[in-house]
Amino acid sequence: MSVDGSSTSPEPDANNRGPLADILNLTQQLTPSKSPGRVRQIRLDIQAWANEADEDLSAKNRHITDLEHQAIPQGRPCKRRRRFDRAKDADESVPNPVTLEEWTRKSGRRFVLDEALFFRDPVAIWEVEEDVTFDVERQLRYLLAMLPSDTRPLRKECWIMGAFLDGMDNQQSFFSHRLQGPSLPNIVEDTKPFTTSRSRFDAFAGLIGHQPANDSSEAFYSPFKAEILYDVYNGSLDVDHIFKGPVLLKIHASLIRGPNSARGLFEGRSKRPQAKCIEKIYHITCTSLGAIANAAALAIWLYSPDTQLVECGDETGIDYQKCYVQYVTQIRKGLRQEKEWATNLLKHWDSILFPHSEDTLAPSLAANAEAEEDEINEAQDAFENAPTTSVD
Repeated sequence: MSVDGSSTSPEPDANNRGPLADILNLTQQLTPSKSPGRVRQIRLDIQAWANEADEDLSAKNRHITDLEHQAIPQGRPCKRRRRFDRAKDADESVPNPVTLEEWTRKSGRRFVLDEALFFRDPVAIWEVEEDVTFDVERQLRYLLAMLPSDTRPLRKECWIMGAFLDGMDNQQSFFSHRLQGPSLPNIVEDTKPFTTSRSRFDAFAGLIGHQPANDSSEAFYSPFKAEILYDVYNGSLDVDHIFKGPVLLKIHASLIRGPNSARGLFEGRSKRPQAKCIEKIYHITCTSLGAIANAAALAIWLYSPDTQLVECGDETGIDYQKCYVQYVTQIRKGLRQEKEWATNLLKHWDSILFPHSEDTLAPSLAANAEAEEDEINEAQDAFENAPTTSVD
């Protein structure tokens, strides 16, 4: 209350100002008298505060959504919404289109898991003929192998394309939400730097390969000089250590097993849930090349300022699809040429993620399995050769 009895609004606390107040203050500094360098800096600061405001708004919206979900009475049956109804566009001559749509959608989810986060060319892969050599030939072969036999002749039908892409989109969203949500505390030691785009850039730019601008080139992100990809990093590409970064394996474990599975992974204590998980649904028993390349691209994305898992980063401009192609190409080439580093890479992943699988490439584990089998045979001989009870 003022001296004259009228009410006055309290002065805002300068320490609690939101980013919008800072943006307003910066815009007032954009005057003609400012030097070009100062104007550029003010614009960068405005963009940074705008990003933070956007992050704050997104966080509040997510919190509101969580509260709305919690408000739904437990035990009340919910109608499961279908994002699309592609089968309605099928020709009348197609038998069981709804079933084919569901099978195709599942194939799209599996494609993202095993083969690639994104298509090399999302248009050409549906148009190119099966016997034509093309840049997307391998992805096309894999796509055809995954599609149900009844669906392959319909590959170029729009409703089949749509169902497959729906499955891919669903799996990408699942990856994004799990890694940024429940899995994050189990993958990283401190989640605070992951709060905003700006905080992620400040904390991890060098970790994901950011190369600052210099006199001869502008700033860019190096796909191979990213420390996060390595278990041991010396500042340059090292084939003996690339793609062995702990974060990569934690990411893959959390995706195929559950959010808590990254804990204890390197001590042999990775949690395998009894409930359904991707590992059980698809009977995954060994490491695929696509999984390694996917995990590498996802690791860079998770630590980047980018806010959405899309082909090209919305903040960094990183081409994640291109990164994946570069990674998986080098691994495949290394295996074809029988390079020691490529074979050791698969052994490394299998020894950590699938130490007891019969499909593992890890020689030490295979030797253990063989020794165990020998011991069982020896025990069997001992049982068989045990003396019989004498009859007096």
